[in-house]
Amino acid sequence: MNDQQLTTLFAESDLSGQPDLPPDYLPALLSRARRSVRQRRLVTMLAAAAVVLIALGLTAVVRPHATSLPPADRHSGTPTIPDRIAPYSRLTGEVAASPPGRALMIYEYGSGELFNEWQSLALSADGDVYRQLGAVAERRQWLLSPDGRTVILAEDARATTALTLLDLTTGKVREVRLPEASGVVLLAVSPDGRQVAYSSAPLPEDMSAGNSIEFQNAQLGTLSVVDLTTGTVTAVPGYQPVVAASFSPDGRRLAIQAKRKISIITLGGGSAVPVDLPDEWGMAPQNAWSPDGTRLATTTWRTDSWQTLDGGTASAYVVDSWYGYGLVDLATGTHRQLNASTDTFLGWRDRDHAIVFAPSGLDNGDDEIAEVALDGGARTSLTRFDTGKTCELGSQTCQTLRLTVAAGLLPDLTTRPAGDPDRGPWPTWVWLVVGVPLLAVALVAALVVRRLRRRAAR
Repeated sequence: MNDQQLTTLFAESDLSGQPDLPPDYLPALLSRARRSVRQRRLVTMLAAAAVVLIALGLTAVVRPHATSLPPADRHSGTPTIPDRIAPYSRLTGEVAASPPGRALMIYEYGSGELFNEWQSLALSADGDVYRQLGAVAERRQWLLSPDGRTVILAEDARATTALTLLDLTTGKVREVRLPEASGVVLLAVSPDGRQVAYSSAPLPEDMSAGNSIEFQNAQLGTLSVVDLTTGTVTAVPGYQPVVAASFSPDGRRLAIQAKRKISIITLGGGSAVPVDLPDEWGMAPQNAWSPDGTRLATTTWRTDSWQTLDGGTASAYVVDSWYGYGLVDLATGTHRQLNASTDTFLGWRDRDHAIVFAPSGLDNGDDEIAEVALDGGARTSLTRFDTGKTCELGSQTCQTLRLTVAAGLLPDLTTRPAGDPDRGPWPTWVWLVVGVPLLAVALVAALVVRRLRRRAAR
């Protein structure tokens, strides 16, 4: 009934027996009626908005990233690598929330040009599954077990009291205690993943530099081997400072580098066998021993010097991979430099092929992982990293650092077309950013609805 109909109704009614209405009664009645209609509409709109926002919030919490796939098949088959590595995403989930299964590689990805924006990532060997290692990897160095199932971590900027083991198949974390707190540098994992070789030294007085522990061990580091299953730690005396190590394929011997001298020792006792290299050359810092046991990968090393707190000078022998890598034949002692000055050695495909990382050196991404024939033959690109500016709010190209591969998976590795990345459930911070405002909106909407209903009931 509209205003005109109401006016006609009241005009034709016999009100002779009724007291006169106040002069403003009808306008007041119409005003209250209109207000009631507006309130009902507002209540309906607020309720609908609250339902929509809460539904969106639940979607953000419960569902994975909108562009992700269902959880990948984590059954261990032939390890694969996508021909393109997925770009940076702040919405990549963590191992603890959704384990990726065995990893082909772990790496640090991001940028620090304007502000630090780095992620420690694991890429599954069985699909386009990317996960952040999470808080357990913050300010820590790492090794990846040869089967890709375990990340071994040690402190990077303070004393290490225990090695931390992150299981990529379950997301669980456990610790293996060390005999004493010290500055630790992780060196190598045995082929069966049971033993870890590491160097240790007292913490330096000056911890201002980010690599203080690394440099301290390059001067004073002593060698130890820890059994991850029993927790037994065995010191290996007679070699100092130890700067690199690699287990033999059967895990019974260890190639170690103390300063510029390389020796092969038998674990548990036995005489050492020296390995001679040209000046400025030493062992590759990871996965140096070939799968057939006949070769060691090499790279260039240099001496770095710096001033100490007391005004003196200290020096240490450190990796200088700008001049590429090479190999030494353990049977003949012959060393050969390979003509690939920009490559960093990652591991062995087989006796005659290496897997290397080649940074582009340009501000456009496009870093590459490649397979190289060591006889000077073909070079095959396995994958390339993103070339877009996806870091620092789209202003910078992302960089790849600290890339480590699962050495035991490389012999069977195949390349496949990249699919849509499975990034897992959104990280906790996204839940907070989305969920807290939604909760506030829902609460305000509920209060408004309650107040409006009370007014309408009066």
